[in-house]
Amino acid sequence: MNKTSSRLLKIALPVMLENFLQALMGLVDSYMVAQLGLLTISGVAVANQIMTVYQAIFMALAAGTSSFFAQAMAKKDKDLEDLASRQILFLTIFLGMFLGMVSLVGGPYLL
Repeated sequence: MNKTSSRLLKIALPVMLENFLQALMGLVDSYMVAQLGLLTISGVAVANQIMTVYQAIFMALAAGTSSFFAQAMAKKDKDLEDLASRQILFLTIFLGMFLGMVSLVGGPYLL
């Protein structure tokens, strides 16, 4: 294995482990809820779909902002890096709060 493959593996393994653990959590969650009845399982399934949409939104945000930050790092411009960091942090917090409020206020309608 060459140096690049080794570095990619170090980055990819935690992501793969996270995805596996998340799938395992969904499986265990479904098993536990299955003991409570069909209606409860349906509620968990709908909630999982909503969470999947939220995760996709944040993954898209991460993809876009990481390329923006990588460009700032490539230019070796500290001011641009600081600006990018602040904007990414602000955007993530704002989006998280917005989606949280949508979930709190619209929860009964979403489910």
